[in-house]
Amino acid sequence: GGEADQVRWVVRNDKYVPVHVEIEIECAAGGASGDLGTMVLLIPPRVENFVATTVTVDDRAVAARLEWSWSFGIGDPWAVHSPKARYELPFTGKARHVCQSFGGRFSHTGRLHYSVDFDVPVGFQIRASRAGVVCAVKIDSDQGGASRKYADMANYVHII
Repeated sequence: GGEADQVRWVVRNDKYVPVHVEIEIECAAGGASGDLGTMVLLIPPRVENFVATTVTVDDRAVAARLEWSWSFGIGDPWAVHSPKARYELPFTGKARHVCQSFGGRFSHTGRLHYSVDFDVPVGFQIRASRAGVVCAVKIDSDQGGASRKYADMANYVHII
């Protein structure tokens, strides 16, 4: 072999919120060291050229044999909800019926556990319950209901 080379995985986050990236790197033939295996990293908002990880290889032939995959998600997967956090209602005026809240039967589980759905008419003005950054919006569905078949049709505003 020749001199050792380095292979870097560089990430760009053009979002206004942090993203988490999972990277899995394998080298079945050997000849590599460093961050092999699976890692999950939190990438700050609005960064260019964030070096996620570096692997040292014996030579370029080993670099060509590296196998890797990646995935990402919005937000910090290690964030913990604080029961002391205070939220305002997302509307003004009269009381509204809560259709579904914490730990629903088929949704509002996992990362959506603390979601609350209010029954409001189409076109009703809503506002954020706390300060944050809007990172995703879906408003193109006119279908819904208390059934799993509507899970992918839900409209939402995702705020971090």
